[in-house]
Amino acid sequence: MNGSVKNLTRTLLAAVMLFASASVFAEPRTVGSIEATIKGQPIVFHAIHSDVDANHTAIWMERGAEERVAILGGYESPDIEFSDSKVSGEGAMLVISFGYSAGQLKASYRIPSTEGFSVSILMMSRVGDYTSSRMMEQGQLEVSQIEQLADGTTVFKGTFSGSLEDPEGADAGSMITDGRFELKARQISPK
Repeated sequence: MNGSVKNLTRTLLAAVMLFASASVFAEPRTVGSIEATIKGQPIVFHAIHSDVDANHTAIWMERGAEERVAILGGYESPDIEFSDSKVSGEGAMLVISFGYSAGQLKASYRIPSTEGFSVSILMMSRVGDYTSSRMMEQGQLEVSQIEQLADGTTVFKGTFSGSLEDPEGADAGSMITDGRFELKARQISPK
C-alpha cells in the first residue's frame, strides 16, 4: 500500500481520536454500527456519540467547496474511556475513511485506490494501540447511501471486504468478509 495513503489514514485516525478525547463522554450512546467477520469471527463495532459535548467517533468534514471526507469509527466495546488525548478500553477498533463529492448519494471504491478520492480501512486489535493497527491491503468498499439530514448529520450505509496487511508475513488468512455499516455521522470543522 502506498505510504502516503497510510500516513493520511493514520492522521485521520488520530484526528478522530483527538476529537473524541477532548473530554470524557457524557451520556454516550451508539449512533450506528460497523459489523464484519474478521478471521472467521463476527464482530460488532459501536459508533459512539454524546449530545452533551462535541465528541463522536463518526464524523464528516468539508475539505474545500466540493469535497467531503467521512471518518467512520467504531469500538468493539461501547465502554470506552477518553481522556488526555488518549482512548482506552477493551476489544478492537475499526475505522473506515473515504472522500466523496458534495451532493454525492453513493460511491464505490477499490483498495488500494489508484485514482480519485483516498479510501482506507484500518483495524486496531487493541483500542488506542497504534502498534496493533493494520490497514486493508486489498478490498472493496461500497457506500450505498450518503444522505445529509437537515440537522447537519449524514447517514452512511454500505458494505466492505478485503484482506488486511500483514507486516510480519505470518498471517495470510487475515480476511474481512461480510462487512457492513449503517450510522449517522456529525459534521465537524477541521482544526
